[in-house]
Amino acid sequence: MPGFPTDTDLQKVARRHRRKARPVKPNRREEARLRRAVSDLWKSVLWPATERIKQLVQQKASPAAIAREIEEALYLANTTYSRAAKNIIDSWMLGVDREVSIAIQRSMHQALGIDVTSVLQRPDVAEALQTAGLRAANLITSIPQEYLGRVAQAVADNFSGVDLPEGRTLLQQIQHIGGVSYKRAKLISRDQTSKLTAQLNQTRQQAVGIEIYRWRTVHDERVVGNPVGISPTGNSKHGDHYHMDGKLFRWDDNTVYSDDDGTTWKSRPKEWSQNVPGWDIQCRCWAEPEVDAGHVVEMIQEQRAGYLL
Repeated sequence: MPGFPTDTDLQKVARRHRRKARPVKPNRREEARLRRAVSDLWKSVLWPATERIKQLVQQKASPAAIAREIEEALYLANTTYSRAAKNIIDSWMLGVDREVSIAIQRSMHQALGIDVTSVLQRPDVAEALQTAGLRAANLITSIPQEYLGRVAQAVADNFSGVDLPEGRTLLQQIQHIGGVSYKRAKLISRDQTSKLTAQLNQTRQQAVGIEIYRWRTVHDERVVGNPVGISPTGNSKHGDHYHMDGKLFRWDDNTVYSDDDGTTWKSRPKEWSQNVPGWDIQCRCWAEPEVDAGHVVEMIQEQRAGYLL
């Protein structure tokens, strides 16, 4: 049986009032590791294919010859790229989960003075990892197909006499598509690290009995909803976060919020995000845990009883 806090420790904790705990933010080291790995994969598989296609264009090769090169690149994308991407995702997921788990352990120890390691080892964490991994893998493995599909369309348009965007030549358009695809690979790394952290943060905080969190933003002009910022209104992809800052929210119900420290709960305005911090695309917000000591004790006792059965 994993080690649980003693009854004496739990009795001391239960007498404490609600406390704030240190928030868990996306680990920039893991984000950078994923970004480098995805960028290196792009360079090793798609960059050589791009150079070969550009060579054929410069040599005024036939559409059929260029199409064959694109088909070969797609084959590599479905084999070499996909296998490498899976290994990258698996390693990244474990790294993010490890960092989130350590951060929550430290946060709870600082807030309550107890070790919650045993409570964090729950099956639903594995489910959250699997779901997040599938989502990230689908996005990363879609990069080659999306990129080569756009290149194929540019080739077809060019040979059909259709003008390419902004008056570009076919060679310039292929270079432009490559630049956009490479930047998207880096954006996915940041966004998926934020989403995985948000999902694991929610799962692990609920595992230790944390039901409520305070929404925090970075307080700059890029916060969506800031009246004097870059995006003064939210949209379907990224709701208003500015007006959510400092208010209380529930992990188990994304439809409500409280602006009176949890005394009453109201429906979230439709303009606000309907997700958790870190989930909307490129969201930099985080959840500041509000620890109910009594509920944490109940969760630990429940977990301990389950091991004793």
